[in-house]
Amino acid sequence: MLTLSITIKSYPACLCTPGGLDSVLHTVEEHGILPQNVEKVEVRTHPINVQLLMPSNPRSGLEGKFRMEYYMARVILDRLVGLEDFTDEKVLEFRPQDLVKRVKIVSHPTLTESGYLPLRC
Repeated sequence: MLTLSITIKSYPACLCTPGGLDSVLHTVEEHGILPQNVEKVEVRTHPINVQLLMPSNPRSGLEGKFRMEYYMARVILDRLVGLEDFTDEKVLEFRPQDLVKRVKIVSHPTLTESGYLPLRC
C-alpha cells in the first residue's frame, strides 16, 4: 500500500535547515544584529547534514538551494528567505556573497552520540 504525505515547509529550503534558520533569525531580531556587524556565524548540525548541504560558496540559484551558508546570509540580511532568493542574480549579489564567507557549517558531535537522526533533505 502506497502512503503519501504532504509536508509544509517554513522556508523554501532543504528540510535539514529550518532549525538553524529559526535560531539565526531569532538571534538577529532579538539582539538587533546588523549584517555589517557579523564577524562569524557557526552552525552546528548533524555530520550527515554537513555532507548533504555541500558547504561552499554558491555560484548559481541552484547551488544556493543546497548551501546552508547562503540561507544564513539571506536571513541575516533580509530577515527572511523566499523563493525569489534562488535566482543566479540574487545568489551572486555582493552582500550575500560577502556574508557567506563568514558562515561556517560544522558537525556537532553530541548529535551523533545522542542518536539524533537528521531530517532528510
